[in-house]
Amino acid sequence: MKSILIDPVKQQLIPFQLSFTKKLKHSYDVLDCERVDMVPLPGNLLLLADDDGMLKATGGILSSKANQGYFVLLDNNGAACNLIAGRGIVVAEDEDGRTSALPDYITPASLSKFIRFVPPERNAEAAKICEELLADSGFVMAPENYHRIPAKYLNSMNRAITLCRK
Repeated sequence: MKSILIDPVKQQLIPFQLSFTKKLKHSYDVLDCERVDMVPLPGNLLLLADDDGMLKATGGILSSKANQGYFVLLDNNGAACNLIAGRGIVVAEDEDGRTSALPDYITPASLSKFIRFVPPERNAEAAKICEELLADSGFVMAPENYHRIPAKYLNSMNRAITLCRK
């Protein structure tokens, strides 16, 4: 299935073929995780990400990938809305809510305007933001719930996007 791999270590968006027959198992292997979180994106897209990515980043009990990399998702207005720890896979969602192949018009170039990578030298700062988000229970929210996001979460997202600027 046509998808796009977001690799924050390589800081690249890579065309990728996710196995149709073993979608979840294949995504677990690619994301190097045990649980996948599905983050809704505009345009009937989904981001598959490591559900424990932030926990792994913070030095806690699941800490295992200090160099996993981070990226920030932007909304249609260019505002930071999510900080993601680890890799991500972008797929489409069909009318029945199932994952499906990306349409041809979704390319790494078209997706790049919604992704900002945290430079590796700023990973420790991104991990600190992850720790604060977890402590404040500011878990990733769907776009339709942004109006409920507390000011502290928005402050954290503004700090995260600042990390991406050189």
